[in-house]
Amino acid sequence: MLDIDTLRIAQVSVGACVFVLVYLGTYRTTRAPYAAWWSGAVLASGVGSLLYLPLDTWGVAAAAIGNAVSVFGAGLVWGAARALRNRATTLWHLFPVPLVIFAYSMAESRQDETLPGTFALLLGMCAFIALSARELWQILQTRHLRKGADAFHSARAAVLSMAVASTAAASFYGLRIVSYALAGPQSDFYLAWTGPKMTTLVVLLLLVVVTYSVTELSHFELSRQWRERANHDDLTGLLTRKAFTELAEAALSEAATSARPLVLVAADFDHFKQLNDMYGHAEGDRALHAFGEACRGVLREDDLACRMGGEEFDLLLVGTAIEDAESVCQRLNAAYVSAYSDAPENAPTVSYGVTIADPSKPWGALVARADAALYRAKELGRDRIVVDA
Repeated sequence: MLDIDTLRIAQVSVGACVFVLVYLGTYRTTRAPYAAWWSGAVLASGVGSLLYLPLDTWGVAAAAIGNAVSVFGAGLVWGAARALRNRATTLWHLFPVPLVIFAYSMAESRQDETLPGTFALLLGMCAFIALSARELWQILQTRHLRKGADAFHSARAAVLSMAVASTAAASFYGLRIVSYALAGPQSDFYLAWTGPKMTTLVVLLLLVVVTYSVTELSHFELSRQWRERANHDDLTGLLTRKAFTELAEAALSEAATSARPLVLVAADFDHFKQLNDMYGHAEGDRALHAFGEACRGVLREDDLACRMGGEEFDLLLVGTAIEDAESVCQRLNAAYVSAYSDAPENAPTVSYGVTIADPSKPWGALVARADAALYRAKELGRDRIVVDA
């Protein structure tokens, strides 16, 4: 078997290639935060390995720095996993643990050939990698990845591979901790199965698996951005008519077996042409944007909202009873008025038509019923909510 120094040089070489691939090929293309965090983790891993070269080359202090840098790199892996969940991590919050490990490594005096601070290093690596694995498994429980939609299949496979690899790495470090504490760092079992050589091989495998996954996710991210642009209205950020119809029909099919109540809402601005004629199209766009912002703020994750065209909107409230739909419309209207202007009385009014979305009825018939309720609201004087009888 290769000696440990050769393995570490190989790890540094692979890490350098991975850094160039991820930073230049992924992060510079997508600006995805997880790619930036993983680039930093790969860089820290390589620097740490360089500092673990023979003690007579760099000195004991370098080994202590190597421990700190390696654990910091594991912290960056955790930051990458959190970034995949769209959760922010403050870089400075990662420094205390590596600094403590550095101080412990400098204070520990060893008479054998074991690097000082090894036990603290193992604890720090195991903790951060286990936290990373936990984040990744939680990502797999999100609605889109859990349902395994075709568009998310590659993303699910990439995240799953990272979750498995992180779990395996955390388990390996846990085994190292146990064998280090019980058998000792000079025991045959520790050196053969959990020692520095085996650790370097595990890190190399982790680099390959996670880099594949990050690259795959970057491709998914680019295609997702294009799908988002195709399926969402630029002005309001809501779904387009086509995307809304497809998702709504899928929700109807699901409701036919789950018995979840669905409510369809048609909304339309009152006297919108007068607003454009009097104040200009920019003011009309501001009102439409405010309504879209209100929809994103009030509606829940499973609810759907789209701009049908012009000043017309359709909403599908999932899991909402018809008795509660009027309250949702009232909260939506209040949020829209607040988002539009500091002077609520100047906000153009909106009329709403509400109907039960019966899964046994054709989608076109449901839209017609919601529109009929909306027209009734217009006939009654506008700026009101009419529930279909």
